[in-house]
Amino acid sequence: MGQDLIEKGYIPFDKSWIIRMGVLDLLKGHEDTIKFLEQHYGGLGDDLKALHRASIQWNSGEPINVGESGTLYRFLTFASWKLGLPKEFVTEGTLTERIEKGEICNNPDMVNWPLERLLTLSIAVLSSVNVDCWETECSIDNKIVVNTNSIIMDTKPPIIFSILILGFLQ
Repeated sequence: MGQDLIEKGYIPFDKSWIIRMGVLDLLKGHEDTIKFLEQHYGGLGDDLKALHRASIQWNSGEPINVGESGTLYRFLTFASWKLGLPKEFVTEGTLTERIEKGEICNNPDMVNWPLERLLTLSIAVLSSVNVDCWETECSIDNKIVVNTNSIIMDTKPPIIFSILILGFLQ
């Protein structure tokens, strides 16, 4: 039944997951996400259309238009910085405003910062920052636990940040 609801357009695609998988595909040279997005293009929201467009533009030498997708912008800028690729990004609407106001970190050096410094960033930046793969769980001041796929802050209730791990960029 659930699949039927998705196919009929009542339940939208999970854009957060598709963006993450799409970025991984893009960086590894796979076209699975592009093909999937093309099959469903008419039913996609703006962020997934931006992912499709950016995936095609990534290796074209053209500026990469990420639209208003902050997640896509952060993931692709972080990847381009870490890989040392001179990419130009085009943003639109509220994303452009957020960047101009300094609400999104735009410092290429951050991809090489130590974990302790990354943890001083705002939640929006921290939740999508690229970090190296950790072999084991580690703790910082017994307040923050970092493992292979999340950052857990010791608050009531606990705050858990899922993070995109791009350790293969090393």
